[in-house]
Amino acid sequence: MLRKIGLAVLLIFASAVLLTGCNQKSDANSNRVGNPSQTGQVSDSGGTNQSSAGDITDVQNSFVRSDNGEGGVQVQAIWITPDYLKDSGGDLASKYDFNKNYVFEISMTTHMGDLTKYPIIDKAELKVDDKVIKPARWDIISNTTHHPKGFLVFSVNNKILKQGSNLQLTLRELQGIPERNYDWRQ
Repeated sequence: MLRKIGLAVLLIFASAVLLTGCNQKSDANSNRVGNPSQTGQVSDSGGTNQSSAGDITDVQNSFVRSDNGEGGVQVQAIWITPDYLKDSGGDLASKYDFNKNYVFEISMTTHMGDLTKYPIIDKAELKVDDKVIKPARWDIISNTTHHPKGFLVFSVNNKILKQGSNLQLTLRELQGIPERNYDWRQ
């Protein structure tokens, strides 16, 4: 009798494991823009409404930068522009004046420590060609200790970006890494 009960429990457990595994999506695009595990909820950055994988890759290549997880922290930076919002289906234009602000969605992921204590407003800077700009504010989307996320906003009187300009977002002293740089070219 005990043997039959044990066998029944084992079968129920195996069925549950199989059903759970079958319900999980194996998506070749899991690291692409628009996947909630990478860019948060669809409403955070506008998500994506791409019609093909090529469109998603173009958006990712143009606007999304990430590092290799040095110091046990993976950082993803998305340069939010009107073109990015158009390509991704986002709607932040009413929240930010893109003629007077550079906006970056920053997502940090770790499995150790509390990233909410990182003073991003003091440790970040944006270099546009040779001009260095400090952030004006950090608009928090998610304030969880292992997965903080928000919009880092750099305000300027007039955007100084011209065709051929280089942008470099720098985060200093995050989890023992002296400097993390994320580069874009206009």
